[in-house]
Amino acid sequence: MPRPSGLFFEQNYRRLCALNMLWHVMRHKNLILLSEKQTELHITHDDTL
Repeated sequence: MPRPSGLFFEQNYRRLCALNMLWHVMRHKNLILLSEKQTELHITHDDTL
């Protein structure tokens, strides 16, 4: 029979996994936005030259 603390830990672990996944998704989106901004800067910089 599982202990209540084990169930509590499992719920926290699942919540942590969800938060971790969400953080990775947000970080990935931010990295994509940053890379897009960098390419835009490079393009405008090349145009000014």
